[in-house]
Amino acid sequence: MTPLAERAAACKAAVSSLNNKASIAALTALITREMGKVASEAAEEVEGAVDKSNFIDLIAAANEDQIVGASNGPQSIITRQVHEIPSAVLSALTIKKPQFTGARGCHGPGSS
Repeated sequence: MTPLAERAAACKAAVSSLNNKASIAALTALITREMGKVASEAAEEVEGAVDKSNFIDLIAAANEDQIVGASNGPQSIITRQVHEIPSAVLSALTIKKPQFTGARGCHGPGSS
């Protein structure tokens, strides 16, 4: 299993790689085009999504092993079972520059 610190670092790198003017503009345009949001709402959504470093730190801290009990007596370790990030996702997170193709959502059979 990938260590917690490595998973948190990969998630932080992913959101950090999107935190630049070009990526924010591309994602804002994509959300506007795909979801019909006005640009200001789309920009707020994107900026909130890419500013997750502190949130990821909180999640990592909440999932660290915890030692309970007196330091001079019996102790127990609480270990949380976290979900593994699939290797395909970790590979995708290492991409330095996001590619936005403007692809449309999925359509069911017989739709145009």
